Amino acid sequence: MEELGKKDFLVGTLLTELNPLSLFGRPTNLPSVPLNHKIICGFDMGFGEKMFVCDNLEEMQERYDKYAQGWASRISWYTSRIERINYIHLAPSFGIAGSIINAEAPNAPLEVKLILASYAKGNSGAAKVLSVRAAYFTTAKQVEELVGWPLSEHSLDRTSEIWDRFKN
Repeated sequence: MEELGKKDFLVGTLLTELNPLSLFGRPTNLPSVPLNHKIICGFDMGFGEKMFVCDNLEEMQERYDKYAQGWASRISWYTSRIERINYIHLAPSFGIAGSIINAEAPNAPLEVKLILASYAKGNSGAAKVLSVRAAYFTTAKQVEELVGWPLSEHSLDRTSEIWDRFKN
């Protein structure tokens, strides 16, 4: 059984085609549902319905039994399509940043590439704008002067400052 969250936040986004089921009492058989729909239990504990996906009769009975024991003031049954949204989590990637630095500053000395990577901290935007500007630098000091602060004062949060300053 999967808890989805509050009904008010789910209808029209995660839950589409939400239709009430006429079930009374403890379920004794699994209702038939339209193709690509799931059985949803609305479990109201006084703060709005929490929605649960019930994949089988046992899960429906478990929800009903909790309701009958006083865990909820109201129970409702629905069928619904569940529209899963896939999120792409973008996080710093030292591998991608390193590839960008190698592509934009292929002839830069290793010392320059290492400090570029240290300032980028996996932020691909910062890696791009720094390596384009530092492609022909020969020392780490030149990169530090370009950035405007020493590496000892640098943090992941400051990589966005680099991007904002040099993106144009």
